[in-house]
Amino acid sequence: MFAVISRMPEGTVNTQSLVDFGRQEAHDGDRYVRGQIGEMTVIYIPQTAAGGDFEATVGRILTRNPILLAAYLGPATALVPYLQQGDLVMADRILNWPDEETADPFGIILSEEEPGCFAAETELVGGAYAAYELLYSGRSDRPQMIIGSVLSGRFPAAEKHTVAALHRQYGIIAGDRDCLTMARLAADQDVRFFYLGVVSDSPDGLTPAAVEPAMAVLRRFFQSRPVATVASFGAV
Repeated sequence: MFAVISRMPEGTVNTQSLVDFGRQEAHDGDRYVRGQIGEMTVIYIPQTAAGGDFEATVGRILTRNPILLAAYLGPATALVPYLQQGDLVMADRILNWPDEETADPFGIILSEEEPGCFAAETELVGGAYAAYELLYSGRSDRPQMIIGSVLSGRFPAAEKHTVAALHRQYGIIAGDRDCLTMARLAADQDVRFFYLGVVSDSPDGLTPAAVEPAMAVLRRFFQSRPVATVASFGAV
């Protein structure tokens, strides 16, 4: 069983683009959609799954279900000029921005060997990029898909020269408020984790059409060889 954890605004995601035979389910107030991609069961956890604590809701769902791999889908803040609204971002690392508002941005980003950060599995990142290429190769209207480091946390707006320096030093291309928290939740349950962001100037500005390519990539990704390998390990 796989899961998609979504921070997308309500109304921007058509779950039928991801799963077949999707149906709403609820357990102790936690709501999600359960469906199929081929022979695999996929749970879609929307931002509206709980009235309050989304982190706690995701933790409960991951705990009570035999999830092997979780993909996190969220709006991404572009931190490099070549990313535009609707482009796709894959994280090869998720780096931490701490809560201290006065923190020095060049003193708080931990290396990938530190427990405060998350390094993505190369095979999963490659599998998702291959899915993107299969879907959009040669199409003039395709969004970009960029692989790089994602900054997680409630970081303040940074000046352009600071952002450029962070990009040079750490490979940071985008920011996402909650992705490191979600990666840690998955790690606590020994669930493999993958991040896919949709670039947005403002989450409220995202439309179903802008999110649709990400849903198509996720669906194709769940049919890929790396994901099949994850599933076979879970069957042992």
